[in-house]
Amino acid sequence: MALILETSRLLLRELEASDLPVVTDLLTDPGVMRYWPRPYTPEECAAWIERHRARYAADGCGYWLAVERETGEPVGQAGILMTDVEGTCEAALGYILARRFWGRGYATEASEGCLRFAFERLGSGRVVALVRPENLPSIRVAERLGMIPGRHVIFADLEHVVYGMERTDWVGQAQERGDR
Repeated sequence: MALILETSRLLLRELEASDLPVVTDLLTDPGVMRYWPRPYTPEECAAWIERHRARYAADGCGYWLAVERETGEPVGQAGILMTDVEGTCEAALGYILARRFWGRGYATEASEGCLRFAFERLGSGRVVALVRPENLPSIRVAERLGMIPGRHVIFADLEHVVYGMERTDWVGQAQERGDR
């Protein structure tokens, strides 16, 4: 398995075919997929893994499996997807967490690691997060990260707000935190 990044409590690694039970539990859960067009079917979950494995090869990124460092237990997925947003290819931050891990700060922690990956390893000039306007938990994560809300777009036939962060802003925040 290819380890992609580490945070204080999480390891993010590439998805593997053997992760199908975890991915299926996650993507078929109506509560977890509440802000998506619909939950996936079990058959679609295997294709999900293959799509992300193809993204790793083509783009150097995708959704990765996030596991607790201490226990090795999967908490969900997080990553960067190269996404067409109204005709522009954007590095888009995303995450999906199992319900039992909500409210523990894992979404913000994984997202911070993914931002670092996008800016430092992919060399992105900008990272976005497409967030449904009613998805208040994800809005809070984007705001904690310092992302700024922008225009509203239709993505996957649903309205989204494009939250964004420029590389220069990320570098400035890192300097304030003492990361650099």
